[in-house]
Amino acid sequence: MIRVPSRLLKAMLAAAGGLAALTLADARQLPPDAGASATSVAAPLRFTQSAGRGTGDSRRDVGHPTFNSPQASPIAVNGGYVFVANTPADTVDVIDASSRRVIARIDVGIDPVGLAVRPDGLEVWAANHVSDSVSVIDTNPDSLTYLQVVATVQDFDPETGATRFDEPVGIAFASDAKAYVALSSENHVAVIDVSTREVVPAFHHGAGSARARRPGRPSVCHPLRVQQPDPDLGVPGPAGR
Repeated sequence: MIRVPSRLLKAMLAAAGGLAALTLADARQLPPDAGASATSVAAPLRFTQSAGRGTGDSRRDVGHPTFNSPQASPIAVNGGYVFVANTPADTVDVIDASSRRVIARIDVGIDPVGLAVRPDGLEVWAANHVSDSVSVIDTNPDSLTYLQVVATVQDFDPETGATRFDEPVGIAFASDAKAYVALSSENHVAVIDVSTREVVPAFHHGAGSARARRPGRPSVCHPLRVQQPDPDLGVPGPAGR
């Protein structure tokens, strides 16, 4: 094996790095019609889209590398608007159903993957898979905070500071007062008090299950193993009580 002196190796690496930097700089200066004949280094792909109410800028760059987060109900309809979890952009996009135009892009947490509409239609909740949180979006047209995030649901261990709300995916409302969030890596469902935005004692779910379901809807998940009766879910107590 040929041994290369460390000083020479460092010089070679520095020269290679400088050449790559110069090539990238030249590539960025190429005219749009340079064509395939030009030798260049591709710059990162960036998407620019227009956005309306709910954002600070009329146009901006969106998108980041994917984290391969699972999707669970990423589209929700509320009134005449369609809410879409734009996962790689970390936003919830609002589409006017009649004009089919994006009217707002709402910043939420990292990798939103699931949406749910509160039964009264006044809020849309977004599960942020990577940032371990749920963003609460105001959808009351008469509100001053319409189409803005008004609260964030999270849960941390007071001693360690570690999250106890790991990788939320599916969301289901039992009522205007109570919501359920499936925590995919924890194998249990968090119970949320809607008024306080706080997590109350949760019940465990089958391994690997990611979706929360409302009563009466079919589910491909494992059966829920409930630690205590919950009338909102139609779950009886011991011996059917």
